[in-house]
Amino acid sequence: MIMNTTETTASLQAVAVLREEKRSVEGLELRYRFCGCYFAKGQYYVEICLGNERAAVYLGTNKEAAYEVFKRLVSGTVTPCTLADIMEDIKNSAASPLQI
Repeated sequence: MIMNTTETTASLQAVAVLREEKRSVEGLELRYRFCGCYFAKGQYYVEICLGNERAAVYLGTNKEAAYEVFKRLVSGTVTPCTLADIMEDIKNSAASPLQI
């Protein structure tokens, strides 16, 4: 499930940031956060921020699989505006670690 900016702000207020990575893209800070949900233990999300642009996606309940996707997003320098398309590709891939 991809969350828009409004949902991201409301939904991600009750999460713990488990890992954060930063990259620089054309002078802007690109920030990735791997998050676990406080109120629903075992639910993992990734949030990506670039300037004022922000997107988040639910990664499922398997921490190892969710973290693997997080690492792929970071290594691919995925931006908030491309997150939905990239996640669709990951979910449809035969090698996808996600079962959501």
